[in-house]
Amino acid sequence: MNIDFTLNQAYYVECGKLNPVAIRPRFTITNDKVVVAWEDTGRGFSVTLKTGGKEISEENISQLKTIELDTEMGPIRLRKLTKEIFDKNVKPIVSGGVDNSSDQAIQDHYLNTDFF
Repeated sequence: MNIDFTLNQAYYVECGKLNPVAIRPRFTITNDKVVVAWEDTGRGFSVTLKTGGKEISEENISQLKTIELDTEMGPIRLRKLTKEIFDKNVKPIVSGGVDNSSDQAIQDHYLNTDFF
């Protein structure tokens, strides 16, 4: 069983060790592991989940506003990036002009900007 899907959203990363924005998380599920990787405004990130892939599907993950990941490096929470979350948690630590006038404007900025 190999399943591979990408969520076309930007998320706030709740894990102090990582870049605070996850762009287009990609889930790769094989028989023995689940790997989640995403773009960010730096070099990107990839991690293996502790759980098997039986309960993970594009249908159930894509509908969630918060995705809980039990990883080898500890828990990571991905929360869909909204204006409220951006203004409170991301805006104070980013530079540059991000149009934060709405949830969609923030999503558009992160999904349509080439950070490399």
